Amino acid sequence: MGALQRMVEWFEAHEVFKRQRTYNETQAMGMLLYRSGLGCGKATQLLEVSHTAVWEWYHPGEGALRLPEGLGSPEAPSHR
Repeated sequence: MGALQRMVEWFEAHEVFKRQRTYNETQAMGMLLYRSGLGCGKATQLLEVSHTAVWEWYHPGEGALRLPEGLGSPEAPSHR
C-alpha cells in the first residue's frame, strides 16, 4: 500500500475532513506535494486548487505524515 492510500485511510479513520468538498486523495496529494518542498504555490498549480485549500488541509491532516512509533530514523552512532 502506498503513502497516498495510507494517508486517505488515516483521514477516514480519524474523520479529519468532516466536509467532503474535495476527494481525500486530492487532499493527501496536496499535503505530500507541500511537504516534499514544492510549497503551496506549486501544489496549487498542479492540483488546480486554491493556496488556502492546501494550507488548510495540511494542518489537520499532518498526523497522517508522521511515521509510526519505532519507524523513525535511527540514531547516529556515537563516535568516541
